[in-house]
Amino acid sequence: MDAQMRAEILTQLAMISEHDLDVERLRDEELLQDLGIDSLDAIMLVLDFEESYDIEVSGDELASLDTIGSVFALLDAKRLRDAPGS
Repeated sequence: MDAQMRAEILTQLAMISEHDLDVERLRDEELLQDLGIDSLDAIMLVLDFEESYDIEVSGDELASLDTIGSVFALLDAKRLRDAPGS
């Protein structure tokens, strides 16, 4: 995942969080729940990702999102799987 996409995702996470987050200080191992991102927020986030990156995320995949790193990993896997020539 390139730095620009990573920054966009972190910005989206910060925007939906209940907390005032410094995007520059977020780490992959941080729990979404600790950032104030609940299950409804996660659904809205995934809907945005599906539209923005032309991917589909299953309910099981959505349920597996617990950290910032898991969001990055899922998007990386989806984008690689759906890339032309894959």
